[in-house]
Amino acid sequence: MRQLRKCNRMGSSIKFMSMVLVFVFVLTAEKMVFEDASFPYRVVCEPGWEEVVKNDSVLILDNITSEKKTRMELYRVTIDTSGMTKNIDWAQFKFSVNKNITYSFGRLIFFDTAATKQLGGYRAYELFTINSDSSKTTWWGQYDRWAENGAYGYFASIFGDTANMKENLPEYIELMDSISFVRMNTPVVQPELNRYRNVSVRRRETDDVSLPWHDLLGRELINSQGYRNRLLVGKNTRQCPVR
Repeated sequence: MRQLRKCNRMGSSIKFMSMVLVFVFVLTAEKMVFEDASFPYRVVCEPGWEEVVKNDSVLILDNITSEKKTRMELYRVTIDTSGMTKNIDWAQFKFSVNKNITYSFGRLIFFDTAATKQLGGYRAYELFTINSDSSKTTWWGQYDRWAENGAYGYFASIFGDTANMKENLPEYIELMDSISFVRMNTPVVQPELNRYRNVSVRRRETDDVSLPWHDLLGRELINSQGYRNRLLVGKNTRQCPVR
């Protein structure tokens, strides 16, 4: 009887673990992944998104779920430094301009300039706003981040109906956090050693004290012990023992 109860408990445990694994697998399988090697980027999001535009500098996804109707745009631009000041970087400049525009055409919900905020692995500036056109009859919510690295600036934006953006903001933050930019490995250039092929340099460990040493003018040095840490050249030889 005890053995039967033990088998039943083991069977229940195995069934429970199987259900958990299936549940985790389903959750993982539902995630959508968009990747590109030429940009390069990797974006992970919930089901319902479809690719609209894709090239080496732009990714646009539309959420075709009926109750959402949201768009995500990701851009990589070459930074024009001709008009930039030394005290402000591209990402900070774009963030500041858009933040100030919001005061005229919308409402600022929140922003984040903490050093821990990232876009694709790079330090970023974050802004969430409610915006309108010039007539103030059409309104939309917009969640943005700007970052830069080297010669490139990166801009990611998710926007849609104001109610949808507020209600589903945690999902859009998760999508933004999922963005990663693949760092390309720079090959290490090995030094060219062939040009040093005819140079012979050595350090004598045992018998260098007994050798007659000469300076570069050919004069014999009587007390070689006083010339340690100098380059001493043996007369009529091509080898240079280093003392």
